[in-house]
Amino acid sequence: MKSQNVNLDIGAICTLHEMHTQFRNKTVDGKNIVKYFGCFSFKPAHDAKQIAPASKNKWVENWYQYWFYHSVPLVEEKDDSRKIVKKYPLAAKMTKNIFDCKPEFTSSKNSRTCEKAYKLTANLHSARDLYEEYITARVCPLKKGWSFVRFYKKVVRGKDYLYPDKEVFRSKKYSKDEDFVSVVEAKAVEILGKFLKKEKDLMDKILGKDYKHLNRVFEITQITYNERPPPAYSRTAKPSIENVTKKKRAGDQLTKKTSKKKKVSASFDSKKVAEDEVHLCVDADSQEVLS
Repeated sequence: MKSQNVNLDIGAICTLHEMHTQFRNKTVDGKNIVKYFGCFSFKPAHDAKQIAPASKNKWVENWYQYWFYHSVPLVEEKDDSRKIVKKYPLAAKMTKNIFDCKPEFTSSKNSRTCEKAYKLTANLHSARDLYEEYITARVCPLKKGWSFVRFYKKVVRGKDYLYPDKEVFRSKKYSKDEDFVSVVEAKAVEILGKFLKKEKDLMDKILGKDYKHLNRVFEITQITYNERPPPAYSRTAKPSIENVTKKKRAGDQLTKKTSKKKKVSASFDSKKVAEDEVHLCVDADSQEVLS
């Protein structure tokens, strides 16, 4: 919202989102009930406009090492004769649980302005591109004590859209624009994970297949950047047998292409990215943490 020079409004956020409940149907004493479990999170409200998402799976390699189990005794239910009738885990009885995952909020002038700005951004921007803009601007959006210097109004896909200016400049350590852009994109991958086909499909669905890579901070600073490379396969998708056969037939030519790609990515390895973290929003100790 700040990139559109709009004050954040909690009512607008709650109007556009709802709780992402996790539940299962279960039969207890002959009655069908809904059992809620797990963590509650937020998702776009039903039929609400959504920014093309980019998210990273919270589980990394060896995910099972983060799981743990704790044994607890069962609660016993006894009748008048002190005979055990039933045993329950953690609770002796299940009671009716009612909550509203999409409460209504009173609309205000600021909330309507905030909703309008959000929907405009959702029509013109993807979440990954927004992440890259904040990294470029050296801003951690969940901190307070920062603001943009000025805004420029430009036309994007036939609509007026504000371009935020943070007076970003390319460090002298980068001899070319592409070097700086590569470091920004590498940091975004570290935060969000790889750009996968699943994400690209959602971008096509929400923004249309004619959507182009957009970084307003780069454009204001006149830093040249290119279209995003094609997405990688998802974790479940695999190349077809025909494609595998074609790659095997390519032989040495495929090996040469692969080695070239490795050389390009090696110039922006994790060590170099770590050196640039101070300049790319990671070292944000100077910004006050929101309480």
